[in-house]
Amino acid sequence: MPISRPKTAGAYLTASALYNAGFRGWPLVVMTALAYRESGWNPTALNNTPATGDYSVGLFQINYFQQLNASRTAAYGTPQQLLSNPQAQADAAYSLSGGNNLSNLQPWALTSSPKAGVTPLGSTASIGKNTLSPGMPGAMS
Repeated sequence: MPISRPKTAGAYLTASALYNAGFRGWPLVVMTALAYRESGWNPTALNNTPATGDYSVGLFQINYFQQLNASRTAAYGTPQQLLSNPQAQADAAYSLSGGNNLSNLQPWALTSSPKAGVTPLGSTASIGKNTLSPGMPGAMS
């Protein structure tokens, strides 16, 4: 029987890093899905598009563009350092998202959209609307 090697990309790597960063339960699932949307679970993904205000790196496409560069470098290391370390990417996502309660998903544009009828995750205004808020029927806890 062949020996399996550790996964170096994909959902397994992403979920493992997120778990090690502190995510549990439905926030772990949400952030794993978010990483797929942002990078296709590619820890070396780079979006260098100045026209759209992007210099975004890694699984969660953490943006270092212009005014964000100094504070993000101080908090999470240089973009190159972050690109080389999926665990550091998950740690940064944990910090930016507000931790396991996901109180700040705004960096990923998961905010209210009145036209779409979608409200932020965990918002009390979201009851009865299209949301993944915990405690809702069908939501993971």
